[in-house]
Amino acid sequence: MFKHLSQWYEHPHPCQLCSAYLQRLGISLSFCHQLVGNLSVGLLITIILLFSPLHHIPLRVTIEDTAIDWVINLRLHTELKRQQTPHFMFLNMEEQTYQKWGEPLITPRDKLRQLIAFAVAGEPKAIVVDIDLTYPTHCITERTDCVNDGTKLNSADMELRDFLANYATSSCNGKPCPYLVLVKTSRPLLDAQGKVTLQRQLRPSFLDQVVDQNPRIYWASSLFELEDNRLRRWRWCEPGKTGKLDVLPSVQLLITELLKPEATPMAERVKKKCEDAKTGEEELSQRILYSLLPTNEHVPYPSVVVSGEQIQRPLLTTQPAYQLVEHPEADKAALRHSITVIGSSHSDSNDLYTTPVGTMSGALVLVNAIHSLQQYGELHKPHWFLAICIEVFSIIVMSLAFTRFNSFYGMLLSGLFVIVVMIPLSFWLFKYGWWLDFAIPLIAVQLHRMAAVFHHSHEEV
Repeated sequence: MFKHLSQWYEHPHPCQLCSAYLQRLGISLSFCHQLVGNLSVGLLITIILLFSPLHHIPLRVTIEDTAIDWVINLRLHTELKRQQTPHFMFLNMEEQTYQKWGEPLITPRDKLRQLIAFAVAGEPKAIVVDIDLTYPTHCITERTDCVNDGTKLNSADMELRDFLANYATSSCNGKPCPYLVLVKTSRPLLDAQGKVTLQRQLRPSFLDQVVDQNPRIYWASSLFELEDNRLRRWRWCEPGKTGKLDVLPSVQLLITELLKPEATPMAERVKKKCEDAKTGEEELSQRILYSLLPTNEHVPYPSVVVSGEQIQRPLLTTQPAYQLVEHPEADKAALRHSITVIGSSHSDSNDLYTTPVGTMSGALVLVNAIHSLQQYGELHKPHWFLAICIEVFSIIVMSLAFTRFNSFYGMLLSGLFVIVVMIPLSFWLFKYGWWLDFAIPLIAVQLHRMAAVFHHSHEEV
């Protein structure tokens, strides 16, 4: 084996074999050696990142996440790729609403029913209720004798249940009701010894029977993944206790599929989408490309042309919930053809999260996730052939910079090349849901060049 390695090492360098052609082109052997070395290092790392399991290593994921976070912050509130995206209405139980309603432990069910009724009257495309409806009110307030089968309900719970039971008929005045999406929570599954496992199971709700019997109401998952205390990714589906995928899609996947004008039944499309996803965490996860901040004080939200109407609306409009409950006759024109989200953002809600663009409520994270999926789809890398072509071009440019100039000016010019060419190209691709991962291979080339310079100076000494 060592004999073969020695013979391979002593084999003539490709640049020496082509020395005659290089001389005609005015290319020196030293530059050819550097170019081949840089190409070898850069392409090796590119191929490893593209085709090997090493692209999941924490360091690489951290570098990529940091780079994507930076691009997301630069693209906040910019023009939309798809102008026909629906606009969003956020009926927000913020601090003022929370205090006016007496700082309740849970969202009052009667007021929640009024908010849903107000939203329905505005004729949105879909309504998302980002409120935990697992337990009846008495299970939270009394903490004793908790019955979660719908047999022991107070008047507010029954009012909400009856409203949802009649949602597809009397609630919408004979018109097709907007799709109504409720969030379902999950809990860790215990083993036979009572220890917590990595699997989770869905919690039953006192509204399960009502939802199952209504064709316009759906359960969905609002689970997101927290990494280094930041929400960056959403999940296609919620894993069930068997380790396989239950047909409980994420809110953003369900909303996107519901609004598609396809003839295939929505349930079949969602089921196929969930079954196509692998059970590994990385395969279930998708990156949220945040576009909207909680407020638009500094940069206004982009405008959206409302489908079927010659008017424009801000991409996101927020209204305090208490005003809508106190004035149900208020103008509802802004809700028409929107995706309306009912949620909370007050400080005691335990529903505030750190994201790459700042702290926001879980409801607003859902808005960003829905918008991300509709505008960009799944964030993916360019085709491997295009990625390698871009890397080859970048490495050649950087090799020229290091050869024609000393190390300092070579690094300066290569950095300018990244800023002037690679970053705008990455921005352009990012607009279409493509992520150009050029940082690590180019850094590898720079380190290779620095090592070569160090080795050359050491030999001179």
